Amino acid sequence: WTIAGHSQADEQVAFSLHLPMRNTEKLDAAFWDISTPGTERYGKFMSRQEVMDMTAAPKEDREMVIDYLKTSGATCVERTGNNILCKAPVKAVNKMLKTSMQAFKHKHTGAVVHLVDGDHSFPE
Repeated sequence: WTIAGHSQADEQVAFSLHLPMRNTEKLDAAFWDISTPGTERYGKFMSRQEVMDMTAAPKEDREMVIDYLKTSGATCVERTGNNILCKAPVKAVNKMLKTSMQAFKHKHTGAVVHLVDGDHSFPE
């Protein structure tokens, strides 16, 4: 891969954001209870939905982040309680993350990917 230069401002890029998990201490405790022979919860596995409900970022936080992304020019879909998948023009991503995206080109296939090259930040 080689740097092909700054990404074009109107190029559409897909990106995902992962919000911090909550209740990780409860998830850890559940793991050990479910995995330890002799405990009441031994072998009573949690469903994927139960784990997501336990660890998902608060709904208000998710909505606030999605609203910010949408008003900044992104189209977003919430995949799980912590993961948001978006698409936006490079110029919107650069502004949102206070960064500059670079195009990287594969020297054998010619495939191009757009990545943040260096520092970036997301408003609190």
